[in-house]
Amino acid sequence: MPRIRLQGISKHFGPVHAVQDLSIDVAAGTHHLLVGPSGSGKSTTLRLIAGLDFPDAGRILLDDTDVTRLPAEERPCGWVAQSPGLLPHLTLVEQLELPLRLQGINRHERRARAEVMADRLDLRPRLHHLPAALSGGEAARTAIGRALILQPRIVLLDEPFAHLDPTLRRDLRRLLRDLQREFDLTLLHVTHHPADLIAGADHLTVIEGGRVLQSGRPLELYRQPRTPWLADLTGDSPIWRCTSADWSRNLVHLPPEATPSPTPSILGLRPEQLALTTERPTAPCIGPVRIGRITPVGPRTWVEVHWGEAQRLEIPLPPHADHGSEGDHVWIRWAAEDALWFRSHDS
Repeated sequence: MPRIRLQGISKHFGPVHAVQDLSIDVAAGTHHLLVGPSGSGKSTTLRLIAGLDFPDAGRILLDDTDVTRLPAEERPCGWVAQSPGLLPHLTLVEQLELPLRLQGINRHERRARAEVMADRLDLRPRLHHLPAALSGGEAARTAIGRALILQPRIVLLDEPFAHLDPTLRRDLRRLLRDLQREFDLTLLHVTHHPADLIAGADHLTVIEGGRVLQSGRPLELYRQPRTPWLADLTGDSPIWRCTSADWSRNLVHLPPEATPSPTPSILGLRPEQLALTTERPTAPCIGPVRIGRITPVGPRTWVEVHWGEAQRLEIPLPPHADHGSEGDHVWIRWAAEDALWFRSHDS
């Protein structure tokens, strides 16, 4: 049974259709990503589930109970917003206590529960600090703790890590995954930058214009995106694409067995799945191409290549890979199963 079920949800703000006939199931105990560009309806969907807004049409079921018209305080949901939203005059422990205080829980019990939560989030040394004295990561952890203090079954996250640096985002993602397992949580996590979240998610739903574009396990969407835009969204970097009419002048060589039938209009390649070789391979390839700038960045070396009609691509390679030198002519190769194929009408 899904923990969250949306059935034909629609929401309009004047002439704007923020969400249109949206249906999504979120399985119990999963980390489910809701992804899409700005203005696609992600945050509106979350607010509808939380009870902060109400739909114009459709139903919202939580644990098979219709909560469509229930107020937020009667729904089993924790909420973590994009901004931590800490009250400037309350200390960290008082921030954690606040939901318990609003529930009428006595001072002794709420302090004890807040301290347990602070310990779990490695925040005890900061218990009596005001928000101005907290780092970005500490403020984010406080917001997560505040959302969990009432022991909800569902936690809704509206891009809470968007303002943090990559290291903090990685640490908080790991913490969130641990908390999910520890408390048996169902997480619905909104983001428009899914690439660095996919590894920890169980399911990914992409919406555009308030409608579902594609839904499935993250690896499925990475391997078989329905559109070039979705391929860009789920990869490390934008795909290189070329229409079938331009294959020959862009030096694309495809053995017949490597091309689906009927032939799709657009070939897409992920830079992270490409390799360079000094000799023309028998596998699908592009070339010859000329090596341009070579830039080591952390665990990867980015090799810029140029060819055809002003074609340019940066390929990330492992630091130990033999990538040649600037000015060398090489071939780009890839495994046939890694090619992405799209029709011309795909956006």
